[in-house]
Amino acid sequence: MDYLFPFFLGLAITFITTLLPGLVNMTVAKVSLKQGRSRACALGSGASFVVFFQALVATIFSRFIDKRTDINHLIQEIGIGIFLLLSIYFFFFSKKKKIQEEEVIINSKRSHFLMGMFLSLINVFPIPFYVILSITLGSYDYFQFDKPFLILFSAGASLGAMSVFYIYANFIGKIESKTDFFMKNVNNLLGGVTLFIAILGVIKLVNE
Repeated sequence: MDYLFPFFLGLAITFITTLLPGLVNMTVAKVSLKQGRSRACALGSGASFVVFFQALVATIFSRFIDKRTDINHLIQEIGIGIFLLLSIYFFFFSKKKKIQEEEVIINSKRSHFLMGMFLSLINVFPIPFYVILSITLGSYDYFQFDKPFLILFSAGASLGAMSVFYIYANFIGKIESKTDFFMKNVNNLLGGVTLFIAILGVIKLVNE
C-alpha cells in the first residue's frame, strides 16, 4: 500500500472542506484578533486533535457498512442527494460570515486547547460526511478499509484541519480584508468538489 496516498487524501479533502468559515474557524479568528496567535493555534490544535478521532470513527463505521451491499448502495444514493444539495448551497445560497469582535474570556493555552476540543466535538457534521465520502470513494477503489489506510487518512484529516486553523490564526487580517474574493472562490471550489463527487456516485450506480 502507498502510505502517502491515504495521508494526503485525508489532508486535501479536509483542508478544502474546512476552508469555509464555521464555528471553529471563526472562533480561532476571534481569539487570534483578541488574545494573540499562540492561543488561537492552541484552540485549533485541540479542534484538529478531535478531527482525527472523528475521521477514524467514521471510516471504521464505513468499513462495516462496506461489507453490506444493500446498505452500501443506500448510503451511496443518500450521499448523491446530500452532495447535490451541498453543491446547490455552495453555488447559490452560501453567504459570507463576518468576524464578530466579541470578547473571548479564556486565558490559558490549555483552556484554549480544551475549548477547541469541545467546539470540534459538538460539530458532528464531519462524521456523516466522512462516512458518505469514504464509501463513495471506496466504490471507485480510491479508499481502502484496512487499518493502516484508515489511521493515515485520519492523521491527514487532522493535519488538514490544523492547516486551515493555522491560516485563520495567522493571516486573518489579510483574509478579512479580501473576504468577498475569498468567500466567492471558496464557495465555488467547495461546490465544484461536492458536485464532482455526486457525479461520480451517479456514474457508479448507473454502471452497476
